[in-house]
Amino acid sequence: MAVDPSGKFAYVANSNSFSVSMYTINATTGVLTSVGAIGAGDYPESVAVDPSGKFAYVANFGDHLAGIPGSVSTYRINADGSLTSTGTTAEPYEGTASMAVHLSGKVRLRGARPLQFHDLDVHHRRHHRSTNLTRED
Repeated sequence: MAVDPSGKFAYVANSNSFSVSMYTINATTGVLTSVGAIGAGDYPESVAVDPSGKFAYVANFGDHLAGIPGSVSTYRINADGSLTSTGTTAEPYEGTASMAVHLSGKVRLRGARPLQFHDLDVHHRRHHRSTNLTRED
């Protein structure tokens, strides 16, 4: 689960339904209200929100038995807390297990195997309203 920096929205990866649930958070009571769900990649494991609160990233584990690599799904966070997909990038590892977003905007992924980490450089292009992920070794 991830909460945006403003504390207004929460996101939960639903591994068995290949989706991400979206919620608003009541500032007084803390009660979550569903905004719906959006599709993700195969077996989403974790969600991270960038420090600006404009983008969310989902680590999709994939299915190595079926030959489906791990991936990262990217989303724009809308004013109402809903997500809009900006694409999914496949990863060459067995599975993308979790991730974190640094204040600089770099995304660090953890693979399925011990000590399997790598960084992605995230570029936000406003004129295309998309997010591109580029692998950095």
